[in-house]
Amino acid sequence: MSKLTLYPSNWLYNAGVIGLVRILEELNEPFTFSKNGTITLSLTEIDPEVIFRKWNDLSVKYKLKNQRVYGQKDAYYANQTESSIKRRISALCQSDASIRIKKNRKKYVCAFCTETMSAKESDASSLNQAFSNILFASETTFPNMYWCNTSRDYVCPRCEFIIMCHHLGFIPLSDGSEIFINAPSFRVMYYLNKFAQEVMGSVKSEEVRRERKILAMSVIEHAIKIRSILGGWVEMNIELMIRKGGQIDFHSLPYEVVRRLSDRRIAELLNRIGEFRILDKVLNQDFSGLLELGYRLLRIGLKAPQKRSKSENDYITKTLYLHKNRNNLVITVQNILKLYILVKEKNKMHMNTLTEVIELVKQIDRLKEQAEKLNEANPTLESFQEFYKLLQRVHRSFQESLDGAMQEQSQKEKEEFQKFYRQVVKSWASDLMETLRRIGSKLRKDQAIQEAFERQGYRILELVRAGKRNEVFYTILRIFASTNQHFPNQLLDAFDPKYSEDFFEVFLYSFLSGILGNKEKNNQETK
Repeated sequence: MSKLTLYPSNWLYNAGVIGLVRILEELNEPFTFSKNGTITLSLTEIDPEVIFRKWNDLSVKYKLKNQRVYGQKDAYYANQTESSIKRRISALCQSDASIRIKKNRKKYVCAFCTETMSAKESDASSLNQAFSNILFASETTFPNMYWCNTSRDYVCPRCEFIIMCHHLGFIPLSDGSEIFINAPSFRVMYYLNKFAQEVMGSVKSEEVRRERKILAMSVIEHAIKIRSILGGWVEMNIELMIRKGGQIDFHSLPYEVVRRLSDRRIAELLNRIGEFRILDKVLNQDFSGLLELGYRLLRIGLKAPQKRSKSENDYITKTLYLHKNRNNLVITVQNILKLYILVKEKNKMHMNTLTEVIELVKQIDRLKEQAEKLNEANPTLESFQEFYKLLQRVHRSFQESLDGAMQEQSQKEKEEFQKFYRQVVKSWASDLMETLRRIGSKLRKDQAIQEAFERQGYRILELVRAGKRNEVFYTILRIFASTNQHFPNQLLDAFDPKYSEDFFEVFLYSFLSGILGNKEKNNQETK
C-alpha cells in the first residue's frame, strides 16, 4: 500500500488538506498525523468514483450561498466537469512511480508542495479560476493577473484535487462568511477547526461571532481536551482566515496570549467562568482590570441581593452574562481571582532566566558591600536596615531565578526543583489563595468571628486595595484577639513581603470571600 505524506504549506493548500480529511472521515478511511506537523494518507486503494461522490455530497452542504460548486462557467470551480474532477482525483491516488520526471518534457515546480514535475506545456495546470473563480481569474478575461501577462504558479497533478477541497475546510457562519484556522501543523489545524465548528454550533450569542473570540475559544477547547497530544505546536503561529464574498481577512492572537490560553488550568478556569468579558480581559492582557473587576464584584457580593443599589445591579448585569455567575457572585469572584493568580504565575514562569541570574549576581554584590559596612566599628541602625532591604531583594531575585531555571528542566529533574522551590517560597501562590479561601469558609461557621468580619469587611477591603498591609494586619489581628481565635499561620504568610502588592490583594480578597461569602446562599435557603 503506497502512502502519501503531505506537509503544511500556505492557507489555501492547508484548507484543502483539511477538506480532504473530512472526505476521508466520512468514508471511514485512515489518516495519520505526525509530531512534525505532517499527515500521511493511503489513497491508492480507494476508488476515485467513491471519493468524487462524497466530495460532491459535502460540496452541496458547504456551497457558497446559491452558487454551484462545479459544472458551469460561473461555478465556484469554473468550467470544471465531473470528468475533469475525477481525473484530478485519479492523479492524487496514483503511486509515486506514475508521476516520475520524464525526459524531453518541461519541468515545473509546484507552487504548493514544491515538488518538481515534468509535463507538456499544454497539460501543465496553472493557478486560475478553475481552482476558485473568487480567488483567481481567467487568463483570457484578465490577462494581467500576473505581471508577465501569463500564469506563473504551477499546480502539480497531486495538488490539483487538494486545492479543489479547500472550500470543505472552511466553516460556514450565519452571516454568510466562512472561517478557517491556519497553523503550522495539520494535527493542530484539524482539532482547532473541529473545536471552532463545535463552538459555533453550541453558542447562540452573537458576541462569540467576533473573530478573535472564535480563535481563542478553539485554543481553550484544545487546551482542555488534547494539550498533551499537540504539545508545543499550538504555541506557534495560528491565524484565522475569514472569507466573505471576494474579501479575505486575517486575524491572529499574540504568541503570549496563545501560550496562556494553552495552559490547561487557565483554559479550564476560563471555560468554567464562561464570561466573554473575562475572556476579553485575558485577550487584551488587561490583568489589572481583571483584579479591579474582581474587587468590585466582591464589594457588591458582600451585600444581600435586596440591599444592593440599582447601579450595583446594573454593573452585575453589564459585567456578567450567565445567571449562574450573577446568582453566585462570591464564587465567581473566587474563580476570577484564581484566574488572575494563574495568569501571573504563567507570566513569571517564562521570564528570561539569564537576565534573572545576572540581576541576582548584582544584588549579591551589593549585599557583600553592605555586609562589609556592618563589619566596621560602630555600625548604625541605617546600615542594618539597608542590609535587610538588600537581603530581601536577593531572596526575591533568587526565588525568581530558581523558578525560571525549574521550567527548563526535564520532568524528573523538575520534581526535585519543585521540592526545593516549595522550601524557598513556602507555597505556590495559587495554593495559598485556595488555602485562604478554605480557612475563611471554615471560620465562617463561628458566628462571633463572622459577625466581627461583617462589621469590618468594607474597611478591610478598602485598606487592602490601598496597599496598607500594616493596618490590614492590625485590624484582622484585633478581630482574632477579640473573638479568642488563633491567627492562622497561612494568613500570616499572605503578609510576607516576598509577595507583590497585587498578590497580597488576591490573597486577602480570597480569604474575605470565604469568610463573608454566605449571604446569597442564606437568602436562597430562606426563600
